[in-house]
Order: sequence, then structure tokens, then C-alpha cells
Amino acid sequence: MNITTAIILAGGLGTRLRSVVSDRPKPMAQVAAKPFLEHLIDYWISQGIRHIILSVGYMQHIIVDHFGYEYKKAKIEYSIESNPLGTGGALIKASQLINPGEPFILLNGDTFFPISLKELAEYSARIKAGVCLSLFSSNDHVRYLGVSLSDEDIIVSFSNDHSEPVLRNEQKWVNGGVYFFQYESLNGFINNSNEKCSLESELFPKMLKAGVPFYGKKCSETFIDIGVPSDYYMAHEILNRRGYECQ
Repeated sequence: MNITTAIILAGGLGTRLRSVVSDRPKPMAQVAAKPFLEHLIDYWISQGIRHIILSVGYMQHIIVDHFGYEYKKAKIEYSIESNPLGTGGALIKASQLINPGEPFILLNGDTFFPISLKELAEYSARIKAGVCLSLFSSNDHVRYLGVSLSDEDIIVSFSNDHSEPVLRNEQKWVNGGVYFFQYESLNGFINNSNEKCSLESELFPKMLKAGVPFYGKKCSETFIDIGVPSDYYMAHEILNRRGYECQ
């Protein structure tokens, strides 16, 4: 399976990072000498992405002015939110710019998880996933969306209500912000293009209940998040040390 299209959610308000980055949208925060979003896009272009749909809202002009409509030979399109739609609403709106039937990946604009696109695509095709989440192991039971997996790595539930007791420092598999989607998995949801909803707490559980086959792919790569100041500063160190920059 050849995947060349990515939707990137880059329209959030970034309120938790506002104390250190206040003059630009969160994905455009300077990290290791360039905007974080540029690190993200450079990496996925190196993986074979040639069509990028940027879901933008807050301070959108900064993103549009920086990347334009073509960047390193990749086509750039914009799905513009006049009012915040949440991550789920942003996905549904942006997906209307994709050719029906075309598989794609969805990326969070404030996280970076440098997994192999080829491996994700091959794995998703082999197991016939409707949606496949890349997962990393974490003991943070509040900040990240945890999943419950069957022995076949089928996602049977999402742990987004934090109601189940967990052991301190217990590792669990959580969402890494890189998602494979079969276009058809959004059937029945794609027409609601102006409704605000959360990807993790509303849309995913509804899709799971509707019978969309969700899988998780366990990954060992380093997960980077710039959502809060402490992780933002850590991202500088990781990206400088790892040298993820793609020319």
C-alpha cells in the first residue's frame, strides 16, 4: 500500500504553551533552529508524503505564509476553521480534501513520532485495519489516551475517562499521534463537517461502536511532544541530539 497524503492538525489554541510561545500558533514554535511543524513536515516528506493538508485556525496566516502551497515539491492545501472544531471536527472537515477511497495518515501538529510510514502502511494493509494507531509505552495515565488491546492488537476500548484504577508507574500503550486511515472508515461521519468534537473522547469511540476495525501498532521510537513548557524545552534537546532534520 502506497500512502502519499497526510492531514496535520495544526489549528489548536496552544493555551498550555502560551507562557513561553505567545506570538505564533503552537506548531510553529521554534525548536532546534526552526518551526516544530517544519521538522514534522520534513520528516514525513522524507517518508514519501507528497500531499499535505494542514488543518489551521488560530493565527493561520503564519503557517500559510511560511509553507505556501508547495513545499519541497509536496502539494500543500489548507482546511481552515472559522471557529474551533476540536480534533475530531478538524479531521472530518479536512478529509473532504482527500480523494474518496484514498488511504491517508493523520498527524498531530504538536507531536513528533518518527515511525516508518512503509512499515505502518504494510502492517495496516496486512491486518485490514480501518484505523491504526501508532502506540508508545508510557506511565502517564492522565495526559495521553491509553488503549486496551486484544492479543491480536485489536483496540477494544479507549481509556479516555480515566475511571479504571491503575498502578503507579504502570506502563501502558498510548496514542502516539500518527494514525493510518482507510477513507471508508469515516463513512457516516464525514458529512458532519461543521460540528465540534474531540477525536479521542467522541469520534473514535463512536467509530469503534459502529464497527470500524481499530488496531494498534506498538512502536519503540522516541515520542516528542511540545504541548507544555517542560516538554517543549525537552524537544529542543531531543531534536538536536537525534538530528532528525531532513534535507
